[in-house]
Amino acid sequence: MTRSNPSLNDEFLEELARKLAEANIPVKRREAVLTEVDELMSEGIRPESFGSPASLAQEISDALAGSEDAQRATIWSPDNPKLFADKQRPSCSILRLNSTDLNLGAIAVKLGLLREDDVDPAVLEAIPQRVIGALRWGPFALTAATAAVGMLVHRRRLRIPVRIGLNGRVKKTWSSKAGGLAIAGFSSLVSLFSLAAPTPSRADLLMQSSQALAANTAFLLTAGAPFVQKKGRVHPIYFPLSVGLVLAVEGGTLLFATRAGLARVHGRVHGQFEEKQDG
Repeated sequence: MTRSNPSLNDEFLEELARKLAEANIPVKRREAVLTEVDELMSEGIRPESFGSPASLAQEISDALAGSEDAQRATIWSPDNPKLFADKQRPSCSILRLNSTDLNLGAIAVKLGLLREDDVDPAVLEAIPQRVIGALRWGPFALTAATAAVGMLVHRRRLRIPVRIGLNGRVKKTWSSKAGGLAIAGFSSLVSLFSLAAPTPSRADLLMQSSQALAANTAFLLTAGAPFVQKKGRVHPIYFPLSVGLVLAVEGGTLLFATRAGLARVHGRVHGQFEEKQDG
Protein backbone atom coordinates (compact mmCIF):
# COMPACT_ATOMS: atom_id res chain seq x y z
CA MET A 1 0.00 0.00 0.00
CA THR A 2 1.33 3.46 -0.90
CA ARG A 3 2.29 5.51 2.11
CA SER A 4 0.74 8.92 2.63
CA ASN A 5 2.69 12.09 1.87
CA PRO A 6 4.24 13.30 5.19
CA SER A 7 3.71 16.96 4.33
CA LEU A 8 0.04 16.34 3.55
CA ASN A 9 -0.27 14.44 6.81
CA ASP A 10 1.19 17.37 8.76
CA GLU A 11 -1.11 19.83 7.03
CA PHE A 12 -4.12 17.65 7.78
CA LEU A 13 -3.15 17.33 11.46
CA GLU A 14 -2.56 21.08 11.81
CA GLU A 15 -5.92 21.88 10.25
CA LEU A 16 -7.65 19.20 12.33
CA ALA A 17 -6.07 20.58 15.52
CA ARG A 18 -7.33 24.04 14.62
CA LYS A 19 -10.86 22.82 13.88
CA LEU A 20 -10.99 20.76 17.09
CA ALA A 21 -9.96 23.84 19.08
CA GLU A 22 -12.60 25.96 17.33
CA ALA A 23 -15.19 23.32 18.24
CA ASN A 24 -14.16 23.64 21.93
CA ILE A 25 -13.17 19.97 22.17
CA PRO A 26 -11.38 19.36 25.52
CA VAL A 27 -7.58 19.41 25.30
CA LYS A 28 -7.10 15.78 26.37
CA ARG A 29 -9.67 14.66 23.84
CA ARG A 30 -7.99 16.70 21.10
CA GLU A 31 -4.62 15.14 21.91
CA ALA A 32 -6.08 11.63 21.85
CA VAL A 33 -7.73 12.25 18.47
CA LEU A 34 -4.64 13.77 16.90
CA THR A 35 -2.41 10.96 18.19
CA GLU A 36 -4.74 8.27 16.86
CA VAL A 37 -5.15 9.93 13.46
CA ASP A 38 -1.38 10.45 13.19
CA GLU A 39 -0.73 6.78 13.93
CA LEU A 40 -3.27 5.69 11.33
CA MET A 41 -1.73 7.92 8.68
CA SER A 42 1.76 6.68 9.55
CA GLU A 43 0.47 3.20 8.72
CA GLY A 44 -0.55 4.37 5.27
CA ILE A 45 -4.14 5.53 5.71
CA ARG A 46 -4.57 8.59 3.48
CA PRO A 47 -5.86 11.86 4.99
CA GLU A 48 -8.81 11.91 2.62
CA SER A 49 -10.06 8.67 4.18
CA PHE A 50 -11.07 10.70 7.25
CA GLY A 51 -12.94 13.32 5.25
CA SER A 52 -12.08 16.98 5.67
CA PRO A 53 -10.64 18.22 9.00
CA ALA A 54 -13.74 20.37 9.45
CA SER A 55 -16.15 17.46 8.96
CA LEU A 56 -14.15 15.17 11.25
CA ALA A 57 -14.04 17.85 13.96
CA GLN A 58 -17.79 18.37 13.56
CA GLU A 59 -18.45 14.64 13.95
CA ILE A 60 -16.41 14.56 17.14
CA SER A 61 -18.15 17.67 18.42
CA ASP A 62 -21.53 16.10 17.66
CA ALA A 63 -20.44 12.95 19.48
CA LEU A 64 -19.93 15.01 22.61
CA ALA A 65 -23.18 16.90 22.22
CA GLY A 66 -26.44 16.10 23.95
CA SER A 67 -27.41 16.57 27.53
CA GLU A 68 -28.22 13.77 29.95
CA ASP A 69 -31.94 14.47 29.69
CA ALA A 70 -31.89 14.62 25.88
CA GLN A 71 -30.08 11.30 25.57
CA ARG A 72 -31.96 9.36 28.26
CA ALA A 73 -35.36 10.71 27.25
CA THR A 74 -34.75 9.39 23.76
CA ILE A 75 -33.22 5.94 24.12
CA TRP A 76 -33.86 4.81 27.70
CA SER A 77 -37.25 6.05 28.79
CA PRO A 78 -39.36 3.19 30.18
CA ASP A 79 -42.03 5.65 31.33
CA ASN A 80 -42.66 6.64 27.70
CA PRO A 81 -44.79 3.95 25.99
CA LYS A 82 -43.83 5.19 22.52
CA LEU A 83 -41.40 2.89 20.69
CA PHE A 84 -40.06 5.86 18.75
CA ALA A 85 -39.19 8.90 20.81
CA ASP A 86 -40.05 12.41 19.69
CA LYS A 87 -36.56 13.79 20.28
CA GLN A 88 -33.52 12.98 18.21
CA ARG A 89 -30.46 11.39 19.67
CA PRO A 90 -27.06 13.01 19.18
CA SER A 91 -25.73 12.48 15.67
CA CYS A 92 -23.08 10.03 16.93
CA SER A 93 -25.76 7.56 17.98
CA ILE A 94 -25.71 4.04 16.64
CA LEU A 95 -29.34 3.96 15.50
CA ARG A 96 -30.89 6.93 13.72
CA LEU A 97 -34.15 6.52 11.86
CA ASN A 98 -35.15 9.72 10.08
CA SER A 99 -36.44 12.12 12.75
CA THR A 100 -37.35 9.50 15.33
CA ASP A 101 -35.34 7.09 17.45
CA LEU A 102 -36.00 3.70 18.93
CA ASN A 103 -36.86 3.87 22.63
CA LEU A 104 -35.10 0.83 24.07
CA GLY A 105 -36.64 1.53 27.47
CA ALA A 106 -40.15 1.05 26.10
CA ILE A 107 -39.09 -2.26 24.56
CA ALA A 108 -37.71 -3.43 27.92
CA VAL A 109 -41.06 -2.63 29.56
CA LYS A 110 -43.04 -4.46 26.86
CA LEU A 111 -40.81 -7.51 27.32
CA GLY A 112 -41.40 -7.43 31.06
CA LEU A 113 -37.75 -6.71 31.86
CA LEU A 114 -38.43 -3.37 33.57
CA ARG A 115 -41.32 -1.47 35.09
CA GLU A 116 -42.26 1.97 33.83
CA ASP A 117 -41.00 3.68 37.01
CA ASP A 118 -37.76 1.72 37.38
CA VAL A 119 -35.41 4.33 35.89
CA ASP A 120 -34.76 7.46 37.93
CA PRO A 121 -31.66 9.39 39.06
CA ALA A 122 -31.46 7.50 42.37
CA VAL A 123 -31.34 4.14 40.58
CA LEU A 124 -28.73 5.30 38.10
CA GLU A 125 -26.54 6.78 40.82
CA ALA A 126 -26.78 3.46 42.71
CA ILE A 127 -25.12 1.50 39.89
CA PRO A 128 -22.22 -0.38 41.61
CA GLN A 129 -18.64 0.67 40.96
CA ARG A 130 -17.72 -2.72 39.51
CA VAL A 131 -20.41 -2.26 36.86
CA ILE A 132 -19.13 1.24 36.16
CA GLY A 133 -15.66 -0.23 35.61
CA ALA A 134 -17.04 -2.75 33.14
CA LEU A 135 -18.88 0.01 31.29
CA ARG A 136 -15.75 2.15 31.02
CA TRP A 137 -13.37 -0.59 29.91
CA GLY A 138 -15.73 -2.84 27.96
CA PRO A 139 -15.25 -0.94 24.67
CA PHE A 140 -11.50 -1.65 24.83
CA ALA A 141 -12.18 -5.39 25.02
CA LEU A 142 -14.19 -5.13 21.80
CA THR A 143 -11.40 -3.06 20.22
CA ALA A 144 -8.91 -5.81 21.09
CA ALA A 145 -11.25 -8.43 19.59
CA THR A 146 -11.62 -6.32 16.44
CA ALA A 147 -7.84 -6.03 16.10
CA ALA A 148 -7.46 -9.79 16.55
CA VAL A 149 -10.07 -10.50 13.88
CA GLY A 150 -8.37 -7.98 11.59
CA MET A 151 -5.05 -9.78 12.01
CA LEU A 152 -6.68 -13.09 11.13
CA VAL A 153 -8.30 -11.53 8.06
CA HIS A 154 -4.94 -10.11 6.98
CA ARG A 155 -3.23 -13.46 7.51
CA ARG A 156 -5.73 -15.10 5.19
CA ARG A 157 -5.46 -12.25 2.65
CA LEU A 158 -9.20 -11.65 2.65
CA ARG A 159 -10.81 -8.40 1.52
CA ILE A 160 -13.16 -6.57 3.85
CA PRO A 161 -16.59 -5.66 2.40
CA VAL A 162 -17.51 -2.10 3.34
CA ARG A 163 -20.49 -1.56 1.06
CA ILE A 164 -23.10 -4.27 0.70
CA GLY A 165 -26.40 -4.18 -1.19
CA LEU A 166 -29.69 -5.33 0.30
CA ASN A 167 -29.36 -8.57 -1.67
CA GLY A 168 -26.00 -9.25 -0.05
CA ARG A 169 -23.90 -8.35 -3.09
CA VAL A 170 -20.59 -6.76 -2.15
CA LYS A 171 -20.18 -3.43 -3.94
CA LYS A 172 -16.94 -2.21 -2.38
CA THR A 173 -14.10 -3.80 -0.43
CA TRP A 174 -10.95 -2.70 1.38
CA SER A 175 -7.68 -4.59 1.48
CA SER A 176 -7.13 -6.60 4.65
CA LYS A 177 -4.33 -4.30 5.81
CA ALA A 178 -5.92 -0.92 5.10
CA GLY A 179 -9.39 -2.06 6.15
CA GLY A 180 -8.19 -3.80 9.28
CA LEU A 181 -6.13 -0.79 10.37
CA ALA A 182 -8.96 1.65 9.69
CA ILE A 183 -11.61 -0.38 11.48
CA ALA A 184 -9.40 -1.10 14.50
CA GLY A 185 -8.36 2.55 14.53
CA PHE A 186 -11.91 3.84 14.52
CA SER A 187 -12.80 1.33 17.25
CA SER A 188 -9.86 2.64 19.30
CA LEU A 189 -11.10 6.20 18.86
CA VAL A 190 -14.55 5.23 20.13
CA SER A 191 -13.02 3.52 23.18
CA LEU A 192 -10.81 6.51 23.94
CA PHE A 193 -13.72 8.93 23.54
CA SER A 194 -15.86 6.86 25.88
CA LEU A 195 -13.15 6.67 28.55
CA ALA A 196 -11.94 10.28 28.35
CA ALA A 197 -15.22 12.14 27.87
CA PRO A 198 -16.53 14.08 30.86
CA THR A 199 -19.36 12.26 32.63
CA PRO A 200 -20.88 14.51 35.31
CA SER A 201 -23.45 11.86 36.22
CA ARG A 202 -24.00 8.12 36.08
CA ALA A 203 -26.67 8.69 33.44
CA ASP A 204 -24.14 10.40 31.17
CA LEU A 205 -21.68 7.55 31.64
CA LEU A 206 -24.37 4.94 31.01
CA MET A 207 -25.51 6.55 27.76
CA GLN A 208 -21.96 7.08 26.56
CA SER A 209 -20.72 3.59 27.40
CA SER A 210 -23.73 1.79 25.91
CA GLN A 211 -23.28 3.64 22.62
CA ALA A 212 -19.52 2.96 22.61
CA LEU A 213 -20.12 -0.75 23.18
CA ALA A 214 -22.71 -0.80 20.40
CA ALA A 215 -20.41 1.07 17.99
CA ASN A 216 -17.49 -1.26 18.68
CA THR A 217 -19.75 -4.26 18.23
CA ALA A 218 -20.57 -2.88 14.78
CA PHE A 219 -16.84 -2.50 14.01
CA LEU A 220 -16.18 -6.06 15.16
CA LEU A 221 -18.94 -7.38 12.91
CA THR A 222 -17.56 -5.37 9.99
CA ALA A 223 -14.08 -6.80 10.56
CA GLY A 224 -15.54 -10.32 10.60
CA ALA A 225 -17.65 -9.89 7.47
CA PRO A 226 -15.01 -11.47 5.16
CA PHE A 227 -15.66 -14.83 6.83
CA VAL A 228 -19.29 -14.84 5.65
CA GLN A 229 -18.44 -13.58 2.16
CA LYS A 230 -18.57 -16.02 -0.72
CA LYS A 231 -18.31 -15.33 -4.44
CA GLY A 232 -18.78 -11.60 -4.03
CA ARG A 233 -21.78 -11.91 -1.74
CA VAL A 234 -22.48 -11.78 1.96
CA HIS A 235 -25.46 -13.76 3.20
CA PRO A 236 -28.47 -11.37 3.07
CA ILE A 237 -29.37 -12.14 6.68
CA TYR A 238 -25.96 -10.99 7.96
CA PHE A 239 -26.82 -7.28 7.91
CA PRO A 240 -30.17 -7.51 9.76
CA LEU A 241 -28.62 -9.91 12.26
CA SER A 242 -25.77 -7.46 12.78
CA VAL A 243 -28.17 -4.57 13.37
CA GLY A 244 -30.11 -6.71 15.82
CA LEU A 245 -26.94 -7.65 17.69
CA VAL A 246 -25.79 -4.02 17.89
CA LEU A 247 -29.16 -3.00 19.34
CA ALA A 248 -29.08 -5.96 21.72
CA VAL A 249 -25.67 -4.90 23.01
CA GLU A 250 -26.79 -1.31 23.55
CA GLY A 251 -30.09 -2.26 25.15
CA GLY A 252 -28.53 -5.08 27.15
CA THR A 253 -25.90 -2.72 28.56
CA LEU A 254 -28.55 -0.22 29.62
CA LEU A 255 -30.71 -2.96 31.13
CA PHE A 256 -27.87 -4.71 32.98
CA ALA A 257 -26.61 -1.48 34.56
CA THR A 258 -30.11 -0.31 35.47
CA ARG A 259 -31.02 -3.61 37.10
CA ALA A 260 -27.75 -3.53 39.05
CA GLY A 261 -28.73 -0.10 40.36
CA LEU A 262 -32.23 -1.33 41.16
CA ALA A 263 -30.87 -4.29 43.10
CA ARG A 264 -28.70 -1.99 45.17
CA VAL A 265 -31.59 0.39 45.90
CA HIS A 266 -33.88 -2.49 46.85
CA GLY A 267 -31.15 -3.88 49.10
CA ARG A 268 -30.85 -0.57 50.91
CA VAL A 269 -34.62 -0.31 51.36
CA HIS A 270 -34.80 -3.88 52.64
CA GLY A 271 -31.97 -3.22 55.07
CA GLN A 272 -33.66 -0.10 56.41
CA PHE A 273 -36.92 -2.02 56.82
CA GLU A 274 -35.21 -4.76 58.82
CA GLU A 275 -33.50 -2.17 61.03
CA LYS A 276 -36.89 -0.63 61.83
CA GLN A 277 -38.35 -4.07 62.56
CA ASP A 278 -35.48 -4.89 64.91
CA GLY A 279 -35.87 -1.49 66.59
